[in-house]
Amino acid sequence: MDYLAKNLDWLHEKLAPLEKEDYFFLFDFPGQVELFAGPGGGSVRAVLDELTGSRHHYRLVAVQLVDAHLCTDPSKYISALLLSLNTMLNLELPHINVLSKMDLVQQYGKLDFNLDFYTQVQDLGFLVHAMGGKPFSQKFRKLSQGLCEVVEEYGLVSFMPLTVQDKNSMRQLMVATDKANGYCFATLRGHTPYPPEMLYGSAGAAMSDRDIWLGMQEKYVDGEVVEASGLPPGVSEPAAPLPTPLLAAAAGRAGRKTLPYVVEGLAEEVESDDGCG
Repeated sequence: MDYLAKNLDWLHEKLAPLEKEDYFFLFDFPGQVELFAGPGGGSVRAVLDELTGSRHHYRLVAVQLVDAHLCTDPSKYISALLLSLNTMLNLELPHINVLSKMDLVQQYGKLDFNLDFYTQVQDLGFLVHAMGGKPFSQKFRKLSQGLCEVVEEYGLVSFMPLTVQDKNSMRQLMVATDKANGYCFATLRGHTPYPPEMLYGSAGAAMSDRDIWLGMQEKYVDGEVVEASGLPPGVSEPAAPLPTPLLAAAAGRAGRKTLPYVVEGLAEEVESDDGCG
């Protein structure tokens, strides 16, 4: 990232031809925490400032992926909350936190609460009580309580549940991203061919948070998971590993010709989509 921050002219040369074609960009960042937290985040901020500056004027949204199985361990979930909050404060961008790999949660154990407890990030005091009476938990109970209070006082962190095998959850994330970077309401060119009532209707076409987590709760937490391939739970076909970046940033363009989603069957439904629903 330091090398890229020192060669921003090269980055501009690579992006400029694509801007003329109205692409939808997705920047897959490395997952090292130190790139986004504390003094080590200067290079990332330099790159983001370049993308949002006068040469590009990109409207960026950060999408941070957190493995959903961390919810099965209260201590790990608290760590994920702090990391998400830290990233939000340091990047200063519209931000979407995602609990990814929801289909794998059952393999790591049972959740102490319903899924909405982990997505809405409220009443974290119950989380401290769920840590149990283990010596380690007892020793750091007061610290955990204080960290939870910090997260609650900011009131910024929430999550969207996601599984890459579920087209609907991918679609909901795409809609949320389009709303966050303003793609639903206006293009980078400052105008849109659609009337306002159509744009606002599209922006509100997404499922409610309750509908999203209830569907995920029933399918991947309470019920038996049915793999998309038809194979039994825990058995999957060999596939190339999908990237799970800590941060992804997308710049909404006037017309979408390329989408950053590698999901079989999804591209046909949303390719060249000029709306948001």
